[in-house]
Amino acid sequence: MTPGEVPPDGNPPGGGFWLDWRPTGARRGTRGPVPCVAPKEPFFWALAASLGRCPGARFNPATPTSPSPPDPLPQTMFTGIIEAAVPVLACESQGTGLRLTLGAPTSGEVHGKQGAWDVGLGDSVAVSGTCLTVAAFGEQGEMIFDLSAETVDRTWFASLKPGQHLNLERALKLDARLDGHLVSGHVDGGATVVEIQASGDGGCEISFQADTGQDRYLVEKGSVTLDGVSLTVISPSDGRFHVALIPLTLELTTLGDLEVGDRVNLEADMIGKWVERLLPPQA
Repeated sequence: MTPGEVPPDGNPPGGGFWLDWRPTGARRGTRGPVPCVAPKEPFFWALAASLGRCPGARFNPATPTSPSPPDPLPQTMFTGIIEAAVPVLACESQGTGLRLTLGAPTSGEVHGKQGAWDVGLGDSVAVSGTCLTVAAFGEQGEMIFDLSAETVDRTWFASLKPGQHLNLERALKLDARLDGHLVSGHVDGGATVVEIQASGDGGCEISFQADTGQDRYLVEKGSVTLDGVSLTVISPSDGRFHVALIPLTLELTTLGDLEVGDRVNLEADMIGKWVERLLPPQA
């Protein structure tokens, strides 16, 4: 099928979607619909939407001949690029979960951003890699989050103590610049620090042992999120892997405070998880 050719029923083949195409610099009206077949899953719609930032390509799910996505298109994600590290002010049991109070970063503590830390009630914030909702604000602007039992079970937050620092990243719209990799903030499990070695340049390499079941997502030179930080996997084997940290990462995130035996939240690369789900089970 060529650009501009539309089937009689007006629907793209294979249950996919339309990708409107126009050569860079071409006049409006010269584009044509190109079928792009992909599973009808939210992640792939989000990935297709990001193609709209590429020269000459624009994803248009609202085209009259396009089917509607089966689920709402995700509007925000994270990237694993930490904006601030702030102290825990309080962590109290609340039913089967926790209520967490964090200090809000000042404008000078927000890395790579202009102006003050601007989050509102109901906004999503990745807190050491865990997507949490701002539930309330304290009198001094402190951020208050409610953690469910599921969140407590999946993370190391059950051992939180006042004074500890946590990494923060605000949600990023998919039409914005992605400096790390696509991160959902849905923690898969954890990993334990087993070794820390200085690299001689002010940085270090840290070896981790991932929880059982996470090793299949650890790919050489693939992405992994540890306590909210986007990192590259090195030499994965039976759940053990290591990452290389530059001095700036150690300075601006909580990873510089890690010691052997510490736990971190781990989120595997979501592309691998979606591929695994969509492929038929292996015999």
